[in-house]
Amino acid sequence: MAFRSLRNGVVGLVIGALMVFGALHAWPYLVYWETVEDVRTQQLVLAPRADDTTHRDLTAMLNDLEPWPQSPRFAQSLNADERQAYLARYQSLLAAVTTWYRETGAAQLSADPEDKHARLPVQLSGFSPQDQPLSLSLHTLNRLLLLYAYDALLVAQPQPALEAIDISQALIHFVLHNPDDQQLALAVAMLDDTVFFVGELMPPAHLTPAVVDRFPTRAQLVRSFRKAFWLRAATITRIADEPYHAFKAMNPNFNAMKFRLMGGYHRGATLNMISEDYAAFAAALDGPWQALRYDQRALQQAPSQFFSFNPVGRKMMAVGGLITAQVEPLIINSAVVAARTDVVRARAHLAEAGLPLDADNLAAMLHGLNLKDPLTGAAYRFNDQGVVQVLTADDRRWRDVQQSQRVVKGLQARAANWSVQ
Repeated sequence: MAFRSLRNGVVGLVIGALMVFGALHAWPYLVYWETVEDVRTQQLVLAPRADDTTHRDLTAMLNDLEPWPQSPRFAQSLNADERQAYLARYQSLLAAVTTWYRETGAAQLSADPEDKHARLPVQLSGFSPQDQPLSLSLHTLNRLLLLYAYDALLVAQPQPALEAIDISQALIHFVLHNPDDQQLALAVAMLDDTVFFVGELMPPAHLTPAVVDRFPTRAQLVRSFRKAFWLRAATITRIADEPYHAFKAMNPNFNAMKFRLMGGYHRGATLNMISEDYAAFAAALDGPWQALRYDQRALQQAPSQFFSFNPVGRKMMAVGGLITAQVEPLIINSAVVAARTDVVRARAHLAEAGLPLDADNLAAMLHGLNLKDPLTGAAYRFNDQGVVQVLTADDRRWRDVQQSQRVVKGLQARAANWSVQ
């Protein structure tokens, strides 16, 4: 009798546990009836077209190009022997790139801005981090072109210098055309290099609207941000399709059992969280960038209770969501580079009008060109010295700005006593 009672008790406990486990997994699907929004249906970026040979052509030319040897140093920091040695090493490459650009490259690089097809292979974050595309070589090529332009200007040969700058600008637009988030960061770094060169190292006589107006506008940067983070959102949605399998692929030590015991996973609720995050991020890009919410989902959706609704989906969004703290450095750095571009653009138009560079003229030109501070969304503000002030010298956000020790005339750069990154 006692054995039968014990057996019945054990069976009852097992049946009860199974009922609780089943209820926990079924509960989300009984209480959540929202229409599912899958961000992938927007199809903002498509795979590269098979007939687009630009990537293959550039890869073939840059196959032997090694990384920039003096990464923190720029053209004016290299002595004549270093500069000449580097240029001599890649003289044939420069000739090949220039010939290709004149014959077909200019047309190949200038794609239709409405074309959804990527020009470089897009990298889906979290799936192939070891797969580095051509982008890093393009960064090195961009610096090689600027070094060549610097050397040409030293010997009073402005035409090849201006052509090299033109190629540089075309490459920047090429990388910005439907990039992933890594390529976006690279394009911003290339833009920073070229804007600094044009604004500070090129003779002022060549700083014309025709040159600076070929730089990407803030609206074009916003478009690229939307495409890059749509790709990230699409990747996270792909993980959301099979979260246990995806987590296991990324971390062999991942234990799915504890997540299964937390009460199930609701795919629709998770996809809606991703879609909501992306929509909020895309809309916020039109406003002041400093208002963008970093780590928004991690703060609002992190599971705080063992039996919280859709705990796996919430946990996934907490550790791998779209708007994470890693976005902040890219946003801040891009804002400062965009401000440098605006100031150099306004300086070129002031020079064309024959007006001196002072605070009043610069403010009026920035207003006339409808150029606003990307961080605040308002008119650029000026400090007591009469230069544009995007970040104060003691602002901790300077840590997020690459090569922020550079000074662009008319724009306050990082304080001189700060350590060089």
